[in-house]
Amino acid sequence: MRPITVLHLINGFADASIERIILNFVTYLGTQEYRWHILGLTGGALLPEFEKAGAVAVDLSLPENAAVPPDAFIRRYLQQEPADILHTHTIKSILLGARACAGQKRPPFHLATKHILTRPSERRHGLFYAAVDRLALYLPNHLVAVSDFMRAQILALPGIPASKVTTVRNAIHTPSYHSPHLRADCRASWGITPSTLAIGFMGRIVQAKRIDILLTSFAAFHQTHPESILVLAGDGDQRTAMQALAQSLNIADSVLWLGFVQDIPRMLAGLDIFVQPSVNEGLSLSLLEALAAEKAVIATDVGGTAEVLDHNRNGLLIPAGSPKALSAALAQMASQPDQASDFARNGRAYVERHFNLQQMITSYDRLYHAAISPNGSAQPAAHFPPRIT
Repeated sequence: MRPITVLHLINGFADASIERIILNFVTYLGTQEYRWHILGLTGGALLPEFEKAGAVAVDLSLPENAAVPPDAFIRRYLQQEPADILHTHTIKSILLGARACAGQKRPPFHLATKHILTRPSERRHGLFYAAVDRLALYLPNHLVAVSDFMRAQILALPGIPASKVTTVRNAIHTPSYHSPHLRADCRASWGITPSTLAIGFMGRIVQAKRIDILLTSFAAFHQTHPESILVLAGDGDQRTAMQALAQSLNIADSVLWLGFVQDIPRMLAGLDIFVQPSVNEGLSLSLLEALAAEKAVIATDVGGTAEVLDHNRNGLLIPAGSPKALSAALAQMASQPDQASDFARNGRAYVERHFNLQQMITSYDRLYHAAISPNGSAQPAAHFPPRIT
């Protein structure tokens, strides 16, 4: 059987969640049964990682590639390097991919993974962007939802049949994130003592993450727990505004802004409590990583989060947009350390069992084989994806 050629169209090669997921496809499905082409609209640190894994990686922003519009470049690329499957992951890549395939005699099967649906309040020109986000879902041949919640959102749109949408939950290589041996070194680099209560967040500093609620809640909590510190890892367009808010709340000296963090296991090792205060999520990789690191977790009940957290068993689920609820959850975690430790152990076990990378890779492997099957059937019984260790 000839290799399956898959072209992933991505926004760029930055070290970010979607790009890491795709790198896992290339790394673990390998180059014996697959041929991988990764086209990024911008460059970034992961481009050489894709090449090292055996993919052809192309930065469309380079001068020699940017001489033509992206959709024209992609169309020409597909003519020169015919693909069996075009796999897209964002609004921009779905639209560009669909335009590039339009009119081709033998277009590739267009598979799109939907990681999140934008809400109008989350960005500039939000109503228009949210409308385009939903209209774009009608263009691919098949859709992947990263959670059951996301699948239900998609199927609530008129005219999208259930047969067009498959749930494949996001997953991680869980052993990579459990690094308790790094805790002392990490905390020393932060300048905190072993007894300091470290509360943390990791992700984009953007409106949907509601860092303002986290800061407000921490300010109230810090009044009764002055030995605590808030650690924020990530960057985004709201960072300056959030730093000003921390200053106005008189907690600036107790908030540590790490910016973009490459060594995620080390950063997580230094924390005691991980908080996800978002108002919109598909299925958060940061949440999975924190649970895999065996951290006590507080998260808002949005998107697919309830598919990961069982309230009062492996973490605390709170309503979105409520500083009062978050302050109370922080107080509960701090006052009941034994319960918090139980949450952390249960969380790690749950993620290892239900959100491990093997399950995600196997599901996509089957989808790829089904996409090229003449009758659309599932993968051949004789085909087995590689074992991930």
